[in-house]
Amino acid sequence: MVKFRDLLPEDRIAIKMILEATKHFSKVEIKIALELVDSVIQNHDLTYQFIITEKQEGQLAGYGCWGEIPLTRGAYDIYWIAVAPEMQGQGTGSKLLAYMEDKIMESMGRLILIETSSSEAYQGTRAFYEKRGYQLESRIRDFYKTGDDRCIYVKRLDPFG
Repeated sequence: MVKFRDLLPEDRIAIKMILEATKHFSKVEIKIALELVDSVIQNHDLTYQFIITEKQEGQLAGYGCWGEIPLTRGAYDIYWIAVAPEMQGQGTGSKLLAYMEDKIMESMGRLILIETSSSEAYQGTRAFYEKRGYQLESRIRDFYKTGDDRCIYVKRLDPFG
């Protein structure tokens, strides 16, 4: 059973450990993820929203980060979803994603965007989003580097439905 809670300052270390343990994220990506955590914890930045999941024993199982896209009405980015390797395949990522979608709908969100890589290492990530109703809307070839495209997935919401 996974429970949800808000981000706490002491979560920074556990988030870093999860990001490193997944072996999906580069050092630069981890640095950026932690900058977002720091922005919220230290500066109370309201641009980014976080949700933490815990295992029964109180250890972090994963986290998600999302925010409204500036200069839009109801369009949101999901920036990060990361689940501890030992919790993967147990529905934790799906529950995180559903939680963020619910929060976005509560805020009258109408559109969710998720960016990921076309590299083979992210095949499972792309399949995860597609299985949950996200559609590949845009593919920018050679965006990250030659042969590694930027894939933007979209899910359209009906906040009234």
